[in-house]
Amino acid sequence: MSAAEEPAHPPSLWAATAAPAPPSAPLEGEAEADIAVIGGGYAGCSTALHLAERGAKVALLEALEIGSGAAGRSMGQVNPHFRVLPSRIEAAYGPDLGRRMNATFAAGGDLVFNLIARHGIDCDAVRTGNIEANFSARGLAELRETNREQRAMGAPHDWLDGKDIAALTGCARYKGGYLDRRAGGLQPLSYVRGLARAAQTAGAALHTRSRVTALVQERDGWRLRTARGQLRARHVVVATDSYSDSLMPEIRRALVPMWTNIAATEPLSSNLRQSVLMGGQALGDNALVSRHHRLDRDGRLLVVTIGAAGRHAFSPLKRWSEGAIRWAFPHLGPQRIAYRWEGVLGISHTHLPYLHEPHPTFHAVLGYSGRGITSGTVVGKHLAARILGAPREDFPLPVIPIRRAPLHGLHALYYRAGLYAGRLFCMVR
Repeated sequence: MSAAEEPAHPPSLWAATAAPAPPSAPLEGEAEADIAVIGGGYAGCSTALHLAERGAKVALLEALEIGSGAAGRSMGQVNPHFRVLPSRIEAAYGPDLGRRMNATFAAGGDLVFNLIARHGIDCDAVRTGNIEANFSARGLAELRETNREQRAMGAPHDWLDGKDIAALTGCARYKGGYLDRRAGGLQPLSYVRGLARAAQTAGAALHTRSRVTALVQERDGWRLRTARGQLRARHVVVATDSYSDSLMPEIRRALVPMWTNIAATEPLSSNLRQSVLMGGQALGDNALVSRHHRLDRDGRLLVVTIGAAGRHAFSPLKRWSEGAIRWAFPHLGPQRIAYRWEGVLGISHTHLPYLHEPHPTFHAVLGYSGRGITSGTVVGKHLAARILGAPREDFPLPVIPIRRAPLHGLHALYYRAGLYAGRLFCMVR
């Protein structure tokens, strides 16, 4: 199969319902730019947008189509803080950088929803908050500490007991959790396409079906080669994360791949929609093998857990999604699954993103660890400012060399084992 024939998106709910992509074409012949951005996901499109808005000449090169990687396959949740406790971030990176990281990314939801409003991005955005819950003593203790630290930072975080969660969601399985009112949801493929369209409107050149096959440093910048063209640029941004290829294999070695599998039902009937996620929030948990549920604009119920389908799953466990829905919402009865798809998250060794900058004009961002919508959008804004001359000490992420994830293969096996255990749990409960 040629590159031009390679499918851009898996059959999914998002591919079926997304707003149209902006017009684009492969890179052909010789071209020049101030900054070349490799990767058409949240970080790449946000970087291109914020650079172009400040007058830089930007060219974005995407191997397939905008949002073909994790951006077009995600659950679509906008969560405005890391999975790591703020206190641990400050302990790891010191009070200056640690507090800047916490404050900057806590405002990530504001940035996402403000960009949607400012650029008129049609992506079914809702901001009713998200709920994180659990039923075990250990899980509840972790959630209570997260809630306490977020509230200490001034976040609109509310603790909920099991009855509160059941009243908001229709799920009576959980004993407690928190509601983060800054959070929300959106159609992720429509959102990333909207970022790309806004970048294009601001002057960025979009080149899809333009996989970069070679990257050569020259005296005055970089030369990027594709199958049909070449681009010279003074700066290069690599924003491919878990969908990195042989151009930078060290990125793949630095991230533990976590496969996620998502299923979506047919639209629920009007009476059932009034008994599931009635408050409009997404519902997830922090269990070892977590489950997350949300409704889309048409009342389809989505459920996600870790693990790939196909050859990676035992056939008796492939109906995990039906089991997960039955476990959380037994009153729904059997529901037909209309879409199933999967994607890959890149988990860094710290579960936090970072910047790799081996040269002042070469920038690789990676490691969003399941927080790509907010973190990728935030990184794009601040990386653009860094490239255009903002003080380097203002950047809200650690700048460190790429390192191979410790016990990379064992971690992948660990997640695989979690997949089977979690699906078995869904099937037998």
